[in-house]
Amino acid sequence: MATRRKYAAEFKQEAVQLVRPANVPASQIARDLGIDPNMLSHCQDRQLVLQAVLMAL
Repeated sequence: MATRRKYAAEFKQEAVQLVRPANVPASQIARDLGIDPNMLSHCQDRQLVLQAVLMAL
């Protein structure tokens, strides 16, 4: 059974920041960073939810 890798919150945030201005698919950025594309997608989703919550306050 594979062990789960843990990434720092800063790493996840910076990875999401790379996707926004890029004209490259998120899956390619994930591969370049050596992470699973689904993990990057989940990080993007979480960041969008957090931003929405903060804007609602």
